[in-house]
Amino acid sequence: METGNREIPRLLENRVEEVEPEVRRAALILRGREGLQEVPFDPTFVKNQEQFGKTVDDVVAMAEVHAKFGDQALGVRETTTRRFILTVGGDTIEANETSPKVTSKWISYKDMPAKFLTQEEARKTPYSGRTALEWATRNGKVPERVVQAGGLYYPATSRDVIVPTEAKIRR
Repeated sequence: METGNREIPRLLENRVEEVEPEVRRAALILRGREGLQEVPFDPTFVKNQEQFGKTVDDVVAMAEVHAKFGDQALGVRETTTRRFILTVGGDTIEANETSPKVTSKWISYKDMPAKFLTQEEARKTPYSGRTALEWATRNGKVPERVVQAGGLYYPATSRDVIVPTEAKIRR
């Protein structure tokens, strides 16, 4: 299209390309009075475990290697953020989704099994002067469901899973 002697460039085609997602993993560690802590995976620990055939997908090995003496390794939390490359009018933009997918993988030990409770079951389960649902409620937000892990109650989502093991919990 021409206007006088100048040509107005056509808008380039807009594109969206999804690239490899970013996956962050943290061990769920129960530390005495500090409560449940998310300890980001240490690359040195991961590399050490790989020597013994353990990968980041081995929930029990990864959680336990990040626990200190006296801690209880309860699981692993994975946060997956999708990433995109956008091309808009010839400009390239990198973007991340604003609501990443969070999945907790709770360890069910032979001597301390983990289990899920519905809201109703948790409401009817007394624990230390309150109900399991009250213990799992954070900042006034009632969880989709509750998980009992390491003898205590935590909020859980429908994406969370329980990973059974024949190992006994380290105390």
